[in-house]
Amino acid sequence: MKSLLFVLALAASLSGIGSASAQIYPSRAITIVAPFPAGGPSDVLARILSEPLRAVLGQPVKITPLRTT
Repeated sequence: MKSLLFVLALAASLSGIGSASAQIYPSRAITIVAPFPAGGPSDVLARILSEPLRAVLGQPVKITPLRTT
């Protein structure tokens, strides 16, 4: 009797595994925040690296420099 209940519980738990689906990562544009104002070395490096990153991931990559107010 216990083995029958175990088999039924196992079958019930495994039946929902195939129905789960996840989003393809990344599903939106990627934003890189450069830690210093625009035109600095970190901003330039982020812009240089964004193009190969966009090609590999197939998603747009935005560079957002840090604003100093």
